[in-house]
Amino acid sequence: MTSLSLTGKWQFRQAGTDEWLPAWVPGSVHTDLLALGRIPDPFVVDNELRVQWVAERDWEYRLAFMVSPDCSAERPYGVPIFAKGANWIPADSFPTRISDAHLEHLIRSAASAHMNMLRVWGGGFYEEDRFYDLCDRYGLLVWQDFVFSCSISPDDEAFFEHVRVEAVENVRRLRHRASLALWCGNNEMEWGWVEWQGMEVSPHVISDLADEWRSGGGLFAGRWRRWTARCWKWERRQ
Repeated sequence: MTSLSLTGKWQFRQAGTDEWLPAWVPGSVHTDLLALGRIPDPFVVDNELRVQWVAERDWEYRLAFMVSPDCSAERPYGVPIFAKGANWIPADSFPTRISDAHLEHLIRSAASAHMNMLRVWGGGFYEEDRFYDLCDRYGLLVWQDFVFSCSISPDDEAFFEHVRVEAVENVRRLRHRASLALWCGNNEMEWGWVEWQGMEVSPHVISDLADEWRSGGGLFAGRWRRWTARCWKWERRQ
């Protein structure tokens, strides 16, 4: 896979206006406006009320960049493409509140913005069928994380068996989707071993983890491939 850095001179504006302002990405509208002196500090006295208008407006960000032929490295179904899209997190903290109309609006908006891929974040959940129905309909590819994220998982066989069942069930549920482009093992799990929670990991432990990754023995390396390999073969009764 070839990646393209999006670090550069970002700009933003209030939708419907002509003035583009310098932006800092990653960041937010509030921090950008604060850095430019356009709003007061929301955490001082009653300023939170004075900047409430920011959340009630639509904002646009942009960055110009060049795409070389070398970046067309993704090959779902053997066809090279340049993937461009967004990170999909749960559309609501209470998923049962998401109406069909609102979900379609979000997917349709992604397609209208010329995205061609959504990455289902491993810190959320395996989306309902209606999400994948809409991605199929609007021509959006799905980068699907297995739902493991931002933690240090157990490494005992009992836990692995629970994970195996979860992986097999979800691969079987989604394997027929035209939109499904790839599976990703997790979100930032290996990173957690090295840098999170104030842990100091010795170099030999990091070396052992790397060896385990290369050998396919870790949870998020060869196990996924071994567990799900047969799931891609359609059983006659299904």
